[in-house]
Amino acid sequence: MNSQIRNPIFQTVALAVLLMGLSACSNVSFEPTSEEAQTKGLTEDPPTDSGAHETFFFNENETQAKVDVLFIVDNSRSMYEEQVKLGGRLDSFLNSLARLDWQIAVTTTDTSSGRFGVKGSLVPISGHPTTNVITKDTPDFHSAFLNTIVREELINCVNPDCPSPDERPLEAAIFAMAKANSNNAGFFREDADLAIVVLSDEDERSNGVGAVAGQTVINSFRSIFGSHKTLSVFGIVVQPGDVTCLTEARLTNLSYYGTSVSNLAALTGGVTGSICAADYSESLSNIAGRVVELVKSVTLSKKPVRDSVKIVVTPEDPKLKWTLSEGQKIVFNKPPKKGSKVDIYYTPEQ
Repeated sequence: MNSQIRNPIFQTVALAVLLMGLSACSNVSFEPTSEEAQTKGLTEDPPTDSGAHETFFFNENETQAKVDVLFIVDNSRSMYEEQVKLGGRLDSFLNSLARLDWQIAVTTTDTSSGRFGVKGSLVPISGHPTTNVITKDTPDFHSAFLNTIVREELINCVNPDCPSPDERPLEAAIFAMAKANSNNAGFFREDADLAIVVLSDEDERSNGVGAVAGQTVINSFRSIFGSHKTLSVFGIVVQPGDVTCLTEARLTNLSYYGTSVSNLAALTGGVTGSICAADYSESLSNIAGRVVELVKSVTLSKKPVRDSVKIVVTPEDPKLKWTLSEGQKIVFNKPPKKGSKVDIYYTPEQ
């Protein structure tokens, strides 16, 4: 994607909807799977002999869900403007994630062997060169995010000393996850869900020919992290079928529909926004809201004895099921409805 310089920002992830709701008073039970537990339903009556009892209110302050948000940014020459727009609208993203334990990292679509091909490695945070992760505790994290998203390597670069114009966000996602215990250690927390946000005005491999399949990304995620984490993918792209946006984008650079990212977003319950939008605030707010809706877990304060867990949800939802994962994490098959009260009874391990 060679062309004149334009400008960007992005949003990402949330987890407060976890305690969202059921209707009446229902109960949940559990049993082992190939991981740790198989999905079970609610119990009918609150146990009277459990050693521990914890209560969670979905979409309330008590829920301290964790989400890791990875921004994969197209750093080819035509993307300056979009990067500036993304970087300047972090508030639109984080306001919806306020009650979540979030952290943010950035990588690029350049997976080449060239000078700027980071191949999924997280880039250093601007102003904080010793870290590649932004958290609520990062000093002036808004500026740090903006200055990290806006990639210096594309500004006034002259070919061939520019980032690769062969954008590969899906391949970058696979590379990034594969480095969870090496270059990217510390970002992919075991007890946090993963949200990926892609900013690009082209498809995988620019035009989609020979693109990595969305299911391949999902399979890689599962092989690396197992089933105790959830993956949701989002995009700010040229949305498939948006002829007006594609025409506008092609006035200044060679652009293509973001079909690969859009398909992966659909497979993981995510959404996409238009890269042609004058302001990315709405797209980022929608993405963050969706992230919150996809949050489906709570973490117990102690590790329960296998098969001792019983769950009562008020109001009741007969379709709600759950799994015990990672020893202390309760993962629901869908987010409880907003306003739900979840009572969890169990016997703690000694």
